[in-house]
Amino acid sequence: MNQFLFKTCVFLFIWTFSICTFSYLIRKNNSNVESAQNLKIKNFKQFIKEHNKINIVIGSSLSRQSINPKVLGDNWFTFSNPSQNIYQSYKFLEYFSDSIMIDTILVVVSPFDFSDQNPLISGLKELNHIFKEDTILVDNYYDLLKLSAQEKLEYFFIDYEKMVSLVKKRAQPATQPVISNQGHRIVDWEPSNLDKRFNHDLDDIKSSFPLHFYYSSVDTNLNLFFYDIFINYIKKNTKYSVFVLSPKSKYYTYNQEKFYGKQKLNIKNYFKKQNLPFMDFEKVFKTKGKYFRDNVHLSSFGIKKFSIILKDRLRQTK
Repeated sequence: MNQFLFKTCVFLFIWTFSICTFSYLIRKNNSNVESAQNLKIKNFKQFIKEHNKINIVIGSSLSRQSINPKVLGDNWFTFSNPSQNIYQSYKFLEYFSDSIMIDTILVVVSPFDFSDQNPLISGLKELNHIFKEDTILVDNYYDLLKLSAQEKLEYFFIDYEKMVSLVKKRAQPATQPVISNQGHRIVDWEPSNLDKRFNHDLDDIKSSFPLHFYYSSVDTNLNLFFYDIFINYIKKNTKYSVFVLSPKSKYYTYNQEKFYGKQKLNIKNYFKKQNLPFMDFEKVFKTKGKYFRDNVHLSSFGIKKFSIILKDRLRQTK
C-alpha cells in the first residue's frame, strides 16, 4: 500500500513537472514576440495623432478577416481581433474617448455577443488583461475572480493542440505579426475549396468554424445587456454608426436558417428597434468558394472584393 502511494506521488510529480515545463517553453518561445493586439494599439495611438477625425471598423475575427480599412479610405482604422466581444470593443473605444473624434463606426456583428455566456471569460484574454482595471460592471454581472482562476489554469495546464504544436514547431522561432498602419493584419489568406472539403454535404455542421460556434449559447430571448451598453455609448460619442453581418458560406447560411433562424431574425429586429443602420451581407458571395478561407472567414481575395462592395454601399447610404 505504501509503495503504491509512493509510486502515485512520483507519477503525479513527474506529470505536473512535465506540464509546467511544456507551458514554460511555449511562453519562452513567444516571449519576444509582441501580440497583434498590442501592435494594433500602438498603431492606433499613432494613427489618431495624424487625423483629427477617424472612422473605425471594430469586431471579432469576422471583422478582421472580411474588411481591409485601406480600401475604405485613408482615415479608416480597424481594431478587430479573434473572439473580441462587444464589451471589449466598448472598453477600447471608451479608453480612447478623450483622444479622438470618431465620425463613423462600423461594427461587424458576432452572434455570440447576444449569448448568456460570460464575455470576460469567453472573449480575448489579451484584451481582458489590457483593460482589466475597467472590466467590472455596476451590478456584478461577472467578477474578476473567474478571470484570475482562468489565467492560473492556463498558466499551469496546456491542451493537446499546444503540446503537438510545441513538438512540431519548437525549432521555429515565433514570427512577429505584420500589422498595417491602419490596423489590418497582413496575411496571405489562401482560399479553401469548401465544396470539396465538405463533400457537398449541406448538413455538415462539424466543419471549420460551424455556426454552432457562434449560436450555441444564444437563446431566442437575446441577452441585450452588453450590446445596450455599447450602443448607448456610440449614440453619444459618434456621428454615424452601421452594423454589418459579414459574408458567410452557403453551408453556414443553410444551417443558420435550419437551426437558428429565429435568433438571427431577433438580432436584425434589435437593430431595427434601435433605429440603427443594419446591413446583411451573409449571402453576398453565395457559392463562390474562392472568396472563403473557411465557413465564416474570407480569403485575401474575398477581403478585397467585399471591402469594395462595402465601400460602395456606405457611399450610397450616408
